[in-house]
Order: sequence, then structure tokens, then C-alpha cells
Amino acid sequence: MVTYLSPQWFEHANAALAQHRDLGAAWRKHPIILQQQVEGAPTPTYALVLDGGGPRLTVGDAEDPTATFRLSHETAAAIAQGAISAQAAFQAGQLHIEGEVTTLIAGLERLAAVGDILADLRAETEF
Repeated sequence: MVTYLSPQWFEHANAALAQHRDLGAAWRKHPIILQQQVEGAPTPTYALVLDGGGPRLTVGDAEDPTATFRLSHETAAAIAQGAISAQAAFQAGQLHIEGEVTTLIAGLERLAAVGDILADLRAETEF
């Protein structure tokens, strides 16, 4: 078991994502950098990068993110576990979004693909 958003979790996540570098071609023309600022998390700021290099997570502030999510560790864990959707968290005021929301909406299918890639890791994660 690995703790959600711990350094070990990022290692496992990036290992899983690295197996799908071929997806980079789909993101080359329309990259997305989704920064997350998670209050109370072991690693409070990280970014999901979807570009020509394939999907990956980076720790720390992203340079020029497409959008930034601000949320609590509890809300992030609930979204990651599928207990609540990001949309429901946003509507409930638990998730705050800054940036290019229309670009995120256009990339929802690509973002969902990353969730599928990380499904096995979710089963091994302690939230």
C-alpha cells in the first residue's frame, strides 16, 4: 500500500503513466497542464501534464498551467476514490478552478484516460 499523494505514490503513478507514452501524439497539438493545490496533502502542489511527451505527474508548481484546482486533501481523496465527481465537488464549493476551463472541458476524454491508467494504483492506495 502507498499513501495517497506521498512521494512513493507519485513514483508508482509515474511508472504506470510511463507505460502509455504513446498517448503523447494525441496531446501534442493540444497539451493540458492541470495543476492541483491540495491543502493538507503530503505533497500539496503537483501537476498532471498531458503533452507530446505522454502523461506524467510533476511535483511542485507548474510553469504556465492550463488550469489550477484548489481543494482539500479530503476532497481530493474522495474524487480519486470515485466517491464524488470533480463536477459535484465544484458545485458544492469544495473545488475551486482557475484558468482555461473551456480547454479542460474539451480535454475531458483525455483526462478520463489518465484515470483509467491509474485504476490499479487506486486499489493499492491508502487514502
